[in-house]
Amino acid sequence: MGGESEQLVSIPSPVLQPFVRRYTWHRYQGVAPGVHHVVPSRHVTVMVSLGDPLRVEMPGLAAECVFAAVVGGLHTALAKVAHDGHGCGVGVELTPRGVRALLGMPAGVIGSTVVDLHGSWGRWPGELAERLFFASSWRARVQVLNCVFSGLVCEAGEPPSAVAEAWTRLMRCGGNLQIAALASDLGVSRRRLSERFRAEYGLSPKQAARVFRFERAAALIDGAGPGSLARVAADCGYFDQAHLDQEWRALTGLTPTSWMAQEIRDPRDEGLTAAT
Repeated sequence: MGGESEQLVSIPSPVLQPFVRRYTWHRYQGVAPGVHHVVPSRHVTVMVSLGDPLRVEMPGLAAECVFAAVVGGLHTALAKVAHDGHGCGVGVELTPRGVRALLGMPAGVIGSTVVDLHGSWGRWPGELAERLFFASSWRARVQVLNCVFSGLVCEAGEPPSAVAEAWTRLMRCGGNLQIAALASDLGVSRRRLSERFRAEYGLSPKQAARVFRFERAAALIDGAGPGSLARVAADCGYFDQAHLDQEWRALTGLTPTSWMAQEIRDPRDEGLTAAT
């Protein structure tokens, strides 16, 4: 007998949209025990389990770590969350600006790892988890998330202007930009830009470009046929299709062809529902 799974997605209230990209909820049961792959993205993710604790494994952690709730920083290495065939939880995707406004620090402080949400940010994580657990529906959980995160918004300052501009330019061009040329155009040395960029985001400009390139390729590959991979590789700035395959294995644990064959992947923006 097969298992069942469900995933719902909502956008936050308008006041939170500069800080939060989306909320997600998942539930699955009766499936084979396995590992969920968390691929790199431009967002810092808060994950709250409403069932068994999260068992996380990724480079930089000494061993598999167990958490009830975590904050995952920006990273370029595949993270893995093991499960026993059942699970339920909520995810919140924060923009770098949202990390400052809601968590009170740059994303670089979290780094390219995961941090226990409980015990690191006072009482609100525990209160959030309790309210999410007892909420009667996804709509009620979205209201809880909007309420809690609206109450956390603070004036945490802005990143250095050159660093923020570098992030924006890399994002807009899908990572297809020479870092030396970017630094020169911004009037800073490449070394200085890299140091300040890493302090703000936890990644170097080159690593961020790699993530943006991957995200752009993922958007193009979804719905495309295997014969289009060479074109996607060229459009996204990879040397060739072999380079694309190599990056895909490193960042997702799959080849692009296997990725396209997966029935369940992260929801696309087009599938977001209103946060009411």
